[in-house]
Amino acid sequence: MSERQIMKLFHGITNIGDDIIEEAMEAQPNRVRKMPSPWVRLGMAAACVCLIMVGVLARTPLGEQPAAMPADSGEELAPFAVSEGDSATRIGGGKGGEATGGQIKSNSLCPYAETRYFSDQQEQLEAENVIPSMEEHPIFTCAAHYNEDGSLYSLVFQWHREGEHYSNLQITVAEQPIEEPNDCILVEVDENGQPIETKPTIIERDGVSITTEGKEDQEKTMTFQNDSGWYQIAGSWNDTFSDLDGLLDWVLAHPVDLSRFPIEAGDNYQSCPLAEKPNAFANYLPDFAGYGFVEEEAHLNLKNGTPVRFEGHYVAHVDKALVESGTYYDTEGYTLMHWCFETEPNVYDFQNSAGELKDLTKKQVLNILEKESSITFTWDGYATTVFPQKADEAWMLIQSLQDSLD
Repeated sequence: MSERQIMKLFHGITNIGDDIIEEAMEAQPNRVRKMPSPWVRLGMAAACVCLIMVGVLARTPLGEQPAAMPADSGEELAPFAVSEGDSATRIGGGKGGEATGGQIKSNSLCPYAETRYFSDQQEQLEAENVIPSMEEHPIFTCAAHYNEDGSLYSLVFQWHREGEHYSNLQITVAEQPIEEPNDCILVEVDENGQPIETKPTIIERDGVSITTEGKEDQEKTMTFQNDSGWYQIAGSWNDTFSDLDGLLDWVLAHPVDLSRFPIEAGDNYQSCPLAEKPNAFANYLPDFAGYGFVEEEAHLNLKNGTPVRFEGHYVAHVDKALVESGTYYDTEGYTLMHWCFETEPNVYDFQNSAGELKDLTKKQVLNILEKESSITFTWDGYATTVFPQKADEAWMLIQSLQDSLD
């Protein structure tokens, strides 16, 4: 990822400016009070990107590259490993976000060529006993990865739950042992910074030898191979080995038929610049340019060729040439606007919604953005989430949408 992409994500999504970083540095006693070097700041931004990506995954199909880092026009969205990505949110693997000391390594080499999704077939998969019913996990994703010849590389089922009882359970299936691509891998270290080797445990279940790794307050896996294929069951830091045991019992009793997931039967997600389909969602997006916002980057996610999601980064109060060159960060007075529009909202979009667009008031919007970094609202069954740097600018754009309802 280029420095410009990292800094755009860092500023555009977190809205953390240099002034805030400097203030935080000065607030710490007994430390050298100076701004980090550009390379240190770049490292901070890169770490932030890992955190951002995990958050995005909750609303993005497994394996899909978020539009904030778009692929080239028409290119299939790049994969992202979820279970390993969770490690990035807790450096060191501490429970509940507590840091216990660790290092992040990068490994993004992708071993497969294409990805398709069967997430919309959840009810059918449950009825066919391909997957268990997981009513306490509102978000389900099924991603199938394929080799260049169209043969199946691996199949990944994922069940996700946000909030206090966060959970991220996953079953990976393949004909042969595989190694999933990792964007962030947790390496636990001791007090001297030396890597701590983890020792797997071997257990027996129904005549099958199963390798278990991890701890109760860290990511954990159960891996085995039998006549039906290779399996890995994974859980997050907040999941227990009992949760994994339940999936293990299911898998042992319900072997997965991989031939059920041919590449032509899955949904294909791609990304393209908004400029390629400028009228997509035209009635649901503000006139950013008309209100002084310069587009830095705006992309669409396409599902089988049809736009299903928009994500745009905009900059106000700065010359367009500086935005296009990515050199506006040192300009005084610029503000950022990150705008997301979803045609397939999930349960958490509605749960976090401030209400219907037509019912929003200025006081309500400003009050929410005084406490939160974003605001979500619904309209015609769709969901919009706005990450503004200035609350009054967000209200200005929201009000313009309200005016369009008349």
